Amino acid sequence: MDKAYAYKNKRSVVMRSSSGGAFWGIAEAFFEMGGGTCYGAKFDSDFKVVHGKAKKLEECLAFQGSKYVQSDMTNCFVEVKHDLKEGKNVLFTGTPCQVAAIKKYLSRNKIDDSGLYTVDIVCHGAPGPVVWHDYINYIQNKEHSKLIKFSFRYKPHGWKGYPIYAEFENGKKYINSIKVSSYQNMFRKNLLMRESCFNCPYPGNFQSDLTISDFWGVELCMPDVSTDGGVSLILSHTEKGANLTAVMKDTEEVTMVEVRGEGYKKYNHNLLYATERPDDYDKFWNDYKNKGLKYVLYRYGGENLKDTVVFYGKSILRKTGLADKVKKMMGRA
Repeated sequence: MDKAYAYKNKRSVVMRSSSGGAFWGIAEAFFEMGGGTCYGAKFDSDFKVVHGKAKKLEECLAFQGSKYVQSDMTNCFVEVKHDLKEGKNVLFTGTPCQVAAIKKYLSRNKIDDSGLYTVDIVCHGAPGPVVWHDYINYIQNKEHSKLIKFSFRYKPHGWKGYPIYAEFENGKKYINSIKVSSYQNMFRKNLLMRESCFNCPYPGNFQSDLTISDFWGVELCMPDVSTDGGVSLILSHTEKGANLTAVMKDTEEVTMVEVRGEGYKKYNHNLLYATERPDDYDKFWNDYKNKGLKYVLYRYGGENLKDTVVFYGKSILRKTGLADKVKKMMGRA
């Protein structure tokens, strides 16, 4: 039977993580157990999302934080195979379909994967890179400056609400501004997903040793756990997963508490179900292909007056705490 944990790393780690810093805790445990190489998604210098390789813990910093784009896996499978053949342990992190793919690839090539540790995420869907690349060019042209930093989940502005941070070479910085949030808005409406994501076979059918995600609903399932800064949910599926979680200690600075019961599933939809295909999905893609990015950002991404007012109104509600109070009154997290 799977074991579930509420996890919260020390504050310095939490503040650079999307939720409770589970990935960093797992990476620390992996290198403490002897290490090897770690693979994960990162931005390259042009903000293309690629799967990279780390040989030591410090290099895993690039893998922290959510990237709502399908990563380029070029050469990654070959490198993982090479590392395993050389007797190295490998920690591979990615979406459920990427974990399933690497395991299938190794099996077909008859590679001993006893040294492979896998971690996937509770995945909402992975958009292809086309719109993201188009969007990066769009905001850089609009700002007349190169993008130098971007975060899909800017923690200093809160755990919930998915605040965006963008910084440009000209010194301009935007935090939770509609000017840099319209891609995110379309992602959260499920419009950017690949068609295959709506028929994902992996919710509830775990291929990994560990699964991590935001612990939505933690305040209702485990009210004694502080939610300040965010909390991660960790699911351990295998003996390898148990070995990693055994090294992740509950200390004064780190919280790691086993979750009793399965109430957490109620608040984490993609644990059991694929993301639903929106009614206007076909219309969105038709508009994007025929009318271009600028039109869909206005029509679907919130770059219009009405949606902008709603966007900032919701932001104010989250800042004041009123949003959480309303949700609690409605009996949901």
